[in-house]
Amino acid sequence: MDTGLVFGMEPPPPGQVANFVNPDSDGYKIIVLNVVMLVVTAIVTALRLYTRIYIVKKNLALDDYFLLAGWVQVFFGPVP
Repeated sequence: MDTGLVFGMEPPPPGQVANFVNPDSDGYKIIVLNVVMLVVTAIVTALRLYTRIYIVKKNLALDDYFLLAGWVQVFFGPVP
């Protein structure tokens, strides 16, 4: 029995209409948030390294190299 209606796994809640043709998307919000957080992490990382090298006047230690490696991993994505 074909009613011509399209449903997902369950019918939508009362008062809601299923929209499979042009659903709402928040994808652009996720992209904007990722870019903002990447800029924030770049600034914090740069400030930490600047502080370590020029203000504290110490050489970079192992934790700084791990910080840089982690930030590169975040920026460029996982290495295959």
